[in-house]
Amino acid sequence: MRRTVLALVLAAGCSYSPGSHRFIGSDFPAARTRAGCLDVGVGPHEASRDDAPVVTYALGNRCDREAFADLHAVRAWGITADGVEVPLVARDPRRELGRREVAASWAGRAAIEYMPAQRGIRPLLLTVCVDLTAALPGVGTRRFCFDPRAGGAS
Repeated sequence: MRRTVLALVLAAGCSYSPGSHRFIGSDFPAARTRAGCLDVGVGPHEASRDDAPVVTYALGNRCDREAFADLHAVRAWGITADGVEVPLVARDPRRELGRREVAASWAGRAAIEYMPAQRGIRPLLLTVCVDLTAALPGVGTRRFCFDPRAGGAS
């Protein structure tokens, strides 16, 4: 049975201390950036598999006003051992992803499973990359690549 979107708790987070990169006593994933009011962390989730990576996103709002993120707009791809790029799409059977508010001074996490865009293929992915450019206003070009099997780093 396939996993659904594991968690989307952007609206139900807790108070965030600007620049701390911590949420409910744990650090944001190691790949970090800032997008306007948002401190952002991204990395592999412990539930990742070679053929269906799960990516953890952590967002902390450092401002006194709401900020927005659209994790559905993240562009993702995997790279096989042969160097072939495989486009990936977020698994979102309940249509939970989209533009969401992160309340002022709050933080949250989302863990999203990605599947090959081309149905019927299940390649072994050695690297997973995400481009946050379209997902986070003000981020500029931000691409992160990591080993999907290195979960637990989030």
